[in-house]
Formats: sequence, C-alpha cells, structure tokens
Amino acid sequence: MNLKSLRTFYLIVREGSLAAAAEKLNLSQPAVSRLVRVLEDETKLQLFSRARRRLVLTHEGELFFREAEHILQGIDEIPRIANDVRKQTMVQLRVMTTAPIGLSLIAPSLALLNAEHPEIRCVVDIGSRFDLESMVGTRYYDLGVMSLPIAHSLVNLDTKTLCRVKTIAVLPASHSLATKERLTADDLRDQPIIALRPNFLWRDRIDDFFKAGGVRPKYIMETQSTLIARELVVQGVGIAVMDKIVGGTSTSDGTVLIPLEPERWVSYGYVHPVGQKPNENAERLIHALHRVIETLASTSRDKTVVEAINAGIPELA
Repeated sequence: MNLKSLRTFYLIVREGSLAAAAEKLNLSQPAVSRLVRVLEDETKLQLFSRARRRLVLTHEGELFFREAEHILQGIDEIPRIANDVRKQTMVQLRVMTTAPIGLSLIAPSLALLNAEHPEIRCVVDIGSRFDLESMVGTRYYDLGVMSLPIAHSLVNLDTKTLCRVKTIAVLPASHSLATKERLTADDLRDQPIIALRPNFLWRDRIDDFFKAGGVRPKYIMETQSTLIARELVVQGVGIAVMDKIVGGTSTSDGTVLIPLEPERWVSYGYVHPVGQKPNENAERLIHALHRVIETLASTSRDKTVVEAINAGIPELA
C-alpha cells in the first residue's frame, strides 16, 4: 500500500482540510487529491465525499481512520525512528495504560525511575482497555498497566497482579454522608450517582454493587471518563463509585473517600505478551510501581483500602 497516500489521508483528517495537509506535505492541492484517490482505489473505500470543493470524511472514512489511527500515527514516526537508529538512541521502554492509572500510578513511578535511571528513554501512551489489550498483544509495547482481569479473548497476554484496591464512594466533604465509616447500597439509594456509560467495566461493577444490595440507583449523569466523574463530584453534582487508583488519592479538592459495605475489591497489575519476559527497564518500572503502591497503602486513612501484592514483582538482575 502506498505509504505517502496513507500519510496524506492522516494529515487531511488531523489538519482538518486538504489545503492544510498540502501545506504540511509541501505539495499542490491537486497532487494531494490524486494521492487520496490512489488510497481510495487501493482500499476500495470512499474515504471522502466531495462537496463544494471540500473533502468531507465519509462514514467509511471515519471507520478506516479510527481503526488505522495507530498505524497512521506510526508513519509519522518513521523519520524519527530512522534518526534514532543512526544515533543509537532508540526508545528503551514503551508503556501503555489508561488515563486515570497514568496519573495515579505511572507518573509517580516514572519519576522514581527517572531519578534512579535518567538515561532510560520512555514512551507512555494512553488508550482504552481495548487498545491496551490489543496493542500490548502486538508486542509494540513492553508493558501494559491496567485493572484486571483482561477480557479480550483474541489476545494472548500474561498478567501479574500488583495490588488490590477497595471500592469506594467519592463524595463532597460537605455531604450528609461524609462522616460515615462505610456506605451501603441502601445509604446511596436516593443519592444522585455519576456513573460510567453502559458496557464500561466500571459501570458493570457499579451496577452489580447496587443490584446485590437490592437498590435501583439514581444515575443522573453518565460519562466515559472516571476523571470527569471525579470532577463532577468536586463540582457538587453527585456521588461517584470507583477506587483510589481511578478516583485519585488526594482529598485536597474537598472530597472524601469512603469504602463500600460489603467490601468489594478491584485488582490492578501489568500485562505483557505471552512468551515475552519484561525487559530489564520494564522490570525496573514494575519495582517503581510497587514502591508507589506500598506508599499508597501505608498512607491510606483505612490501611486496608490499598493492598500491595508481592507475587507480581520480578527479580532484578
């Protein structure tokens, strides 16, 4: 397949217009149009509709872009990769995770790693659970860090647990329930709940908690992001059910974190392709993650909210 045509398609979508892509490629607009037609002929897809001398992404084009975005972004990386090979400065650690885990676990762990090994060059990418399971399985990433268990049956991954975390309710410190030691489904019966969208793993966990308690929750808002859910709590909109990893460890924003009753736990760990032992730098990051988790466990108001698990820690060479 014509790589120049693929890069042209990617730039048109990313830059928002054929003219902007042409400027970026240092080509004429007719030349860019010809490259788009080459790609459409090769894929046998109509990627753009042409109306009023503008290119508009079709439904097929949108699906193609969404599915191929990682590959298309990689094309832009080829010149940098070639330069790295020439200078022998290749990336030594590639990690993929989700945004909440990136903030609560990966960022402080990388700070520890960098302090001890500033020579390690690391790339961290953020994706959905599906991205994480599928992309780590392709061996492009050395390590994925996520909540367990994995669900993508088409990808063969090894998993190791680093910790388990108690499910909590996040609510404003001024809330009438904020002084309770534990919260039951019945406590939350008539409370406004901010939830993840249906078919998200956290939504399934929340639904199961209320169902087991015989309560129909009052979902007032739904989102795809636990970070947005947490911010809505800060703004006083309602209560969110999550844990200290995805919900954040700080209460300086005027929130309180209260464990649920009966106890429910979520496991977090790392994944890597079956048969591919984590490299030395990945193992160093795993040890840094373990130290961050132990700190979270030791500083929790309830010492059992975060529980470190040593079984997933590899021996360093």
